[in-house]
Amino acid sequence: MLNPLRHLVFLEGGAVALLATALAKHGYDQPFKSQVSFWQRFTDLCKLQLSNEGPATVEVEYDRADLLVIWDSWVIVIEAKMSSAFVRRGQLQTYYDRFRPRLGKAGMLANASSVAVIFLTPAGVGNIEFESLSIDPTDKKIHLYWPDVLSSIESSYSSPQASEDQNERFLRSLVLHGASRIRQLLTDTGPGPMGVMWTTERRRCRDFAKQVQSRIVDLCTDWNLHFNPIWSDLNGDEVSGNFGGDRAGNVYFVVHPDSTIQEDDSVPSKLMGRLYFKLALRAGAERKAQFESLYREPPSPTCVDYDVTVDYTTCTVTKAIELSQPRSQLCAEMSNLFRQYLSEFRNIMA
Repeated sequence: MLNPLRHLVFLEGGAVALLATALAKHGYDQPFKSQVSFWQRFTDLCKLQLSNEGPATVEVEYDRADLLVIWDSWVIVIEAKMSSAFVRRGQLQTYYDRFRPRLGKAGMLANASSVAVIFLTPAGVGNIEFESLSIDPTDKKIHLYWPDVLSSIESSYSSPQASEDQNERFLRSLVLHGASRIRQLLTDTGPGPMGVMWTTERRRCRDFAKQVQSRIVDLCTDWNLHFNPIWSDLNGDEVSGNFGGDRAGNVYFVVHPDSTIQEDDSVPSKLMGRLYFKLALRAGAERKAQFESLYREPPSPTCVDYDVTVDYTTCTVTKAIELSQPRSQLCAEMSNLFRQYLSEFRNIMA
């Protein structure tokens, strides 16, 4: 069965949101039994004496902390990491020093008297950062590991309750799928370029982008192109080429991370992405005026033959890509389409 939430927990923010979902109350008259079970297991893990009524407040990304939980008289600040590559020295101390002076004052922390800082990491990660945290004797610092927290989540949410309704069934399904995804990330990831976490699927997307880049270079040997290196951010892996004596324009091909690139070339891969031309920032007013005149009434085959959008403010022409073919066919089609865009825009912007 395809996990419909396989891309939900992609980075630390998604993992934190999953934990918040498991902890938070959801506006019903009575908490779900699976939630009450998890509250008890969570407080046991933390070795905190907390009521069975659950947290009063669960806030994601509150004042830069990953998760802020207000439970009885405790303010629980949770900082989560999925890899040692993301541990930043002094971060826990910064958060503790930020929240400690606010206890007992107006706002969300008015009734709080103690702070617990929870550092949630893979096993064996972040020990130096955790030990460096200095706190008051009335407060606590707690180092939890993802496998232990996930086991508590799975134990609490895996068993159907005799009296559960469709809302609890949906919540259990959501939380268990998310926990499964986090486990996969912990065993199947490492830090990639620019700090992005790489799953097997994401690495295949990046390898596919490399294949397209290599094929484009082979196809365009007669042009003096300058290819920027493939880089990665939250929006996908990118191949780009610029042209013109003043490098007036760029053509980009982006593979979105929700693509599913199969290792087996005999079965279809799903490619999600976009192909777009963008006038460079260095292009002068004359070229920008030329762009607008060309695309207000598009003469170009690209704009006629393909479903594209034009942004006159940023001088960008974009084609959305959604294809399902074997990987080698996708590579050939995208490199040829890239070449077509490159040739067309190079000519009309000459």
